Amino acid sequence: MPPLPVLLLSLLSATTALGVQAETYRVQTSADGNISCLDTTGKTIPLTGKGDNSSQATLSPDGHTVAFIKVDSQPSDEFSHSLNSVWLGDCTTGASRRLLAPHASGNPKQTLTELNTPTFSLNGNFVYVITPAWTTADAIHQININTGKVRFIIEGDSFELIRHGGYAGYLVVKRHLEMGTDDSPAYFVVNPNGEDIIEIPDSEDNYPAVGQWLKQHHSAMGGTEPAPN
Repeated sequence: MPPLPVLLLSLLSATTALGVQAETYRVQTSADGNISCLDTTGKTIPLTGKGDNSSQATLSPDGHTVAFIKVDSQPSDEFSHSLNSVWLGDCTTGASRRLLAPHASGNPKQTLTELNTPTFSLNGNFVYVITPAWTTADAIHQININTGKVRFIIEGDSFELIRHGGYAGYLVVKRHLEMGTDDSPAYFVVNPNGEDIIEIPDSEDNYPAVGQWLKQHHSAMGGTEPAPN
């Protein structure tokens, strides 16, 4: 058996190779919209300025990159949307940069206005967001954090990332089977290319059916991997 320091180094190398990294920072948001990181010593690293009107901070799988939403302008009336941008912050340096600016368009698939719900992909290379698009549906987009390139994925009312199991990295999307109809929305498992994989059975207006189906397929959206049946 190798000496303990060598063994620990081997374990750390294996962990890094598997893409699993211990979370070294916690992210906190103040009441006035300031986002900061807290390291293991209790030191605070601010990512935004005072009264920056930021929210929805989420930590990347790399343990130090943070995605968050900043409200650039409030809606002008009850029929319009706020203009939100997506930002990235680095807990190791305190630096932040805008990843995606809001953009209005006559094409719903290119409309990027009230961006919200930033969610990192499992490898941390992409951020998913959702924004109002059609009258009857929102649009889910994928942003490359290195290039800033945006790709429309699918229309839907909401989404969550599957984090464990055979469908890890896929999305659960709540959507109508045919957009613009009055049918009850159901939940679909969608791959990162925006292709419908399967409609979760009995999930029309029935969110608990999602968890049951994922458990049957040894997958989960939460922080712990489900035990086999």
